[in-house]
Amino acid sequence: MIVMILKGDQKNIKTKTMKTRTCEVHVDSIVEFAELLEENNLSNTIHGTNEDDEIIIDVHYESGERQAVFKLMELLDPEDDG
Repeated sequence: MIVMILKGDQKNIKTKTMKTRTCEVHVDSIVEFAELLEENNLSNTIHGTNEDDEIIIDVHYESGERQAVFKLMELLDPEDDG
């Protein structure tokens, strides 16, 4: 995505780089995962399933949306509390 800002006769071009994180989501987590995607307005692409029947999803985000992606990662790989 390219954003152009016009100031007088100058043209300043800023580029925003989209990043992609590939997630393998277990069926038991898909509803909560989808809710987090929707709440944070993250675009995504579903590619299918892997050999473990997990759903393969690419999540597309910009650097300002990293915290939302971290929440998704925590859902998929929660740390042990004990």
